[in-house]
Amino acid sequence: MSRTTIPGRHRTSTMLPIFRLRLRNGASIGPVLLKRLWSLAAASDQVSVSRDVGRPGHASVHQTYIVSAPGTPWDVATVETTLRRLLQEQLSAAHVELTRLA
Repeated sequence: MSRTTIPGRHRTSTMLPIFRLRLRNGASIGPVLLKRLWSLAAASDQVSVSRDVGRPGHASVHQTYIVSAPGTPWDVATVETTLRRLLQEQLSAAHVELTRLA
């Protein structure tokens, strides 16, 4: 586990995968928008977003993203519900699959 030292206190900087987001029907979302939606849902801007490219040699027909945070949100069920609603509002034509990983 890596640590970042802040004068007067310690802070863990390890990012843990919290959700996997899979978009179908040709939909995609940029990291800036996904981070903004996370910030609204979790009331935190501490997030990392990455694209999951899947297994080597297997082309994917959908976009998959991993949303990571420095720890599991206190009320992950509420964050999940809010994030799901925000994603559906932004990507109404897409089939959105949001899977909790933590």
